[in-house]
Amino acid sequence: MRALRFHEFGIEHLRLEDVPVPQPRGDEVLVRVHAASITSADIKNVQGVFRDMTTLPRTPGRDFSGIIEQATPNCAGQEVWGTGGELGFARDGTHAEYVVVPSEAVVPKPQSISLRHAGSIGSALVTGWAALFDRAELKKGETVLVIGANGNVGYAAVQLGNWAGARVVGVDRTGENRSGADIMLSSSSGSFTDDLKKAVGSGVDVAFDTVSGTMFEIALNALRPGGRMVAITVPSDARISLDLLRFYRNDLRLFGLNTFRVDAKGSGMILRELIKPIEVGWIKPREANFCPFSTAVQAYRTAANSRQRCVLTMDE
Repeated sequence: MRALRFHEFGIEHLRLEDVPVPQPRGDEVLVRVHAASITSADIKNVQGVFRDMTTLPRTPGRDFSGIIEQATPNCAGQEVWGTGGELGFARDGTHAEYVVVPSEAVVPKPQSISLRHAGSIGSALVTGWAALFDRAELKKGETVLVIGANGNVGYAAVQLGNWAGARVVGVDRTGENRSGADIMLSSSSGSFTDDLKKAVGSGVDVAFDTVSGTMFEIALNALRPGGRMVAITVPSDARISLDLLRFYRNDLRLFGLNTFRVDAKGSGMILRELIKPIEVGWIKPREANFCPFSTAVQAYRTAANSRQRCVLTMDE
């Protein structure tokens, strides 16, 4: 089979190679990959940002959709999707024609979306779910502030918040409402501080920061007393600033979320919960650029050098 491989860190070392088809063992299944997105984590992995977590040589890739080729007889031929924090890091990932994953990691594809779209959204939805529900315990009727609402994870978080019955305030540099937030603000606007105060009133119940940097403290300060915040990324120097007096006097809670700890099995549990809201249209995949697998190396370069979102497809 063809697989994208890197034997050294750096996108310049990515190569399409012919390797043996992996064989499932024990409680594993072999999936013929149909589509697999290139996430920011995949790019950072190849670049060596997580070199302490990745053994080489390696096939990258977390998200996937495809068809089960080898499994128990009642599962073979089923269209499935999935993702996992260890895929592409501790074990070979999805940027190949076949991938082996635990049987609990594969989830029946929602009938309302294509295999292409199913392969593009797994990790973003799992991250959004883990942040809003597992960490922050967002409830119906609460207000959630999503920083970076037009990014992949931010977009998923906005849709999940809408589905949960929360009021969603989104923030992005442009202020263009591509995610479906109830209120969308531009962080580049000269009136952003006033706009945010007007939008959140006495504060939000939950803040989800997918950007970090200067937005971290802004998000934290937007919380009402007893509010909860989740952070998933860091600035270049890994340092932030906060008003500790306000933090403890207002009984605020701050959660870090490391999605590498949400493995393929755990991701499968989350994706099963999302089948129904996807099928009834509450959660919709966003548009993406679908790239033939033969152009995978160039697709990585494009994704690394721009905000362009690429999904590798095998149906060439």
